[in-house]
Amino acid sequence: MRTLGIVAAALALSACSIGKDVPLAEAGAARFHQSLDAGKFAETWQSAAPELRAATPQDKWLALLDAVHRKLGKFRTSKTIGWNDNFNNGVHFIVLNQEAQYERGTAQEQFVYRIDAGKAALAGYHVNSDALILN
Repeated sequence: MRTLGIVAAALALSACSIGKDVPLAEAGAARFHQSLDAGKFAETWQSAAPELRAATPQDKWLALLDAVHRKLGKFRTSKTIGWNDNFNNGVHFIVLNQEAQYERGTAQEQFVYRIDAGKAALAGYHVNSDALILN
């Protein structure tokens, strides 16, 4: 019986390969930037994870993305500078920290993606850029 418990624990841990879902989150960030450039702000809110929709009313989300797009301009490129893979009460989150280059400046962006059934849903977005304040 004890051996069965050890085997079950080993199988559970092997199913949770740390970092294997980072590419899902990075693909989500790429889709986010495409939607931002296309002005599809409402679609990003509607397809977001319940955590984002509960924390941020749609009108505030739309105003945030409008300001980011208006002040930073078109998205150019980004690179992931760090990530965390978190399991919280049975819910799986990937946190990506990215450096982004936009038409009118740089930004530090943090994306929080809820991973469920092989899909990434945006659960949080944080952006920091001098261009948001100074322009």
